[in-house]
Amino acid sequence: HLFDCCKGARICRFLIEEGILSKTQIVKPVSASKDDLLV
Repeated sequence: HLFDCCKGARICRFLIEEGILSKTQIVKPVSASKDDLLV
């Protein structure tokens, strides 16, 4: 089946809207460096 690439964003938005999390509790990931990918 197809992978839902927006699922994580929808979950975060839902948790914030429901007051379970605040925006300050969400950590935005950084992109992996080329060195990290070549390990």
